[in-house]
Amino acid sequence: MPEEPAPCCHGGEESSCAGCVKHKHRDKSGKEYKCLISRLKRIEGQVRGVTKMVEDD
Repeated sequence: MPEEPAPCCHGGEESSCAGCVKHKHRDKSGKEYKCLISRLKRIEGQVRGVTKMVEDD
């Protein structure tokens, strides 16, 4: 008896799932894109601050 493909993370079959990778196309001039970039830069700054604190004990 052949094995059935394992279900992917969103309920489809593994053979039809592209590695369960989801993509969302964003317009680089849109408000959502600008907010996302701003948020990522804020996170980056926070991580740099934590890294500096660890390095400085």
